[in-house]
Amino acid sequence: MNCNNIMNLLKEYSACGISGIRGKKNALLCLICCMIVIVMTACCSVPAEKEYVVPEISTDSAAAPQAVVPESPQQLMYAYERTPAAEEPLTFKEIYVYLMEGYEKWLNVDAPFSSLAYFGTEVGTYGSLLRVPVRKKLPDLQRPVYLVATCQSMSLSHFVLDPQFKLRDPLIQELVAATEPYDGLDVDYEYIPGKDGQHFLEFLTHLKKKLGNKKLRVCVKARVRELQNDVYPYKKISEIADSIMVMAYDEHWSTSAPGEVASMDWCRRVAEYALSQVPAEKLVMGLPFYGRSWVEPKLNRAYRFPVLNDVLTENNVVKVERRDGVPWCEYDVTAHVSVWFDDAYSVIQRARMYKDMGVQRIAFWSMGQEDPEVWNYLQVED
Repeated sequence: MNCNNIMNLLKEYSACGISGIRGKKNALLCLICCMIVIVMTACCSVPAEKEYVVPEISTDSAAAPQAVVPESPQQLMYAYERTPAAEEPLTFKEIYVYLMEGYEKWLNVDAPFSSLAYFGTEVGTYGSLLRVPVRKKLPDLQRPVYLVATCQSMSLSHFVLDPQFKLRDPLIQELVAATEPYDGLDVDYEYIPGKDGQHFLEFLTHLKKKLGNKKLRVCVKARVRELQNDVYPYKKISEIADSIMVMAYDEHWSTSAPGEVASMDWCRRVAEYALSQVPAEKLVMGLPFYGRSWVEPKLNRAYRFPVLNDVLTENNVVKVERRDGVPWCEYDVTAHVSVWFDDAYSVIQRARMYKDMGVQRIAFWSMGQEDPEVWNYLQVED
């Protein structure tokens, strides 16, 4: 029996009670019935929650923004003494560059690259795409442009990859639709749970089939050896995708000990393993353009009061002010900063090492972060 049935019965009883009240008990019972009817009317009139509908992703439209005009390459006054990177340019069959949305003005259209990967679209809370970068924001490059797709959460990756949750196929449909204005799709899923490795392979297989003639590139984390139950099995992924981009960077990261973003020896071992697993015509070695800094001592933290009191004592802080009763203070400390980065010289040395090992294709993360001199030492094979 639903709300409407119950309410109709109560209304009938209330009406009978009003028309033929016999004493205080009947009057009281009638009043209770009327009150129940009022409450249930309010509760049952709340509309049912609407079923979630995957929104349409607009990839192109007449109202799309105009292309951002890139700025002229920067002419830098270098802070330190430079070493020439090479006597003549290095030649590769293909050079890919990544460009983050919002960095369009730093796109060097004259740089020697063969294709661009536009970063990117990502999976939202409900398993559908949040947004898609509009290709019209880029100038006409006369070169292939890939859409980069990410999923920035391990739990979301699990739910969209495991087919039992019914999110995988709708997401694949969205990705295919989002790729329509582009020449291919670059899948950069870096948060795949350990138990979803097979689901990731199935996801890529279905995605590649749905993409038809469009290219599928898959980004994989750097490895120097085969891991047990690896969610990025290079060989198996290479059998599905048109190419694999090995992210040979972040050897050291923001919360690690200071060190190279990508040391030469580590990169050599990563490339050796990749070449043993992936056909040369499908392998792309990724190189970083960026650097990182580390500061000692690390001072951004939360404190227990006894510890904070010791810190203030050690730094001779005797004056504490209050804002609306809340204490605060400032003091100066001497900090040591370690910076590891790449310039044209180190980038070209790493690229030359890859070329000497038999790597034919490289990619850079990302345009706008580079030492502009690097482009003087690279060229794409005719």
